Amino acid sequence: MEVRAMELLSKSSADGEGWSLHCPAVGRVVDLPMPGVRLVPGQQCGAIDILGVRHRLLVPSGVAGFVTDSVDRSQRLHSCGYGEVLFTAQEATDAVASAFKTAVDAAETAGHYISAPQDGRFYQRPDPDSPPFVQVGDEIEYGRTVGLLEVMKTFSPVKYTEQPGHPPRAKVKAILVDDNADVEDGQALIEIES
Repeated sequence: MEVRAMELLSKSSADGEGWSLHCPAVGRVVDLPMPGVRLVPGQQCGAIDILGVRHRLLVPSGVAGFVTDSVDRSQRLHSCGYGEVLFTAQEATDAVASAFKTAVDAAETAGHYISAPQDGRFYQRPDPDSPPFVQVGDEIEYGRTVGLLEVMKTFSPVKYTEQPGHPPRAKVKAILVDDNADVEDGQALIEIES
């Protein structure tokens, strides 16, 4: 898949102490930063898929601070229109620091997900007679296969990998899709907790 870069659109808040960051095009955004994440100009802060081309989203020049609010992260992919607010950021001041700590604490207790890496059919087991790769309550580590994804008769493992919100060891909290279900790129398959 081709990858390009594109800056987010930014607008200063009315009080001049923060920004709202907007979608630069129509597409599906993925991996937006969580509340409490520090931002600096030029930093990658997610990606947008536009007609099959993935663009890295970059923090625009002049924006530096912390994410205060973001779109719903229960879905890995989020459809957005041009100019739609994706998240807000605020400069790091003492008054804001405690709000960021609260946001980070809330984000740490929120659910995290293993998502489909592309469209396909998800299988919970290697074959119909075998037990599932994982069950609710299982502990998993980086590299563990949690399912298979079939795309055009090719089967690829879906693995638990290192990424934001994924601790080295986690517990399977819920399996969100049925065995042999059609899934979309970015759809949450399994909910985990640290």
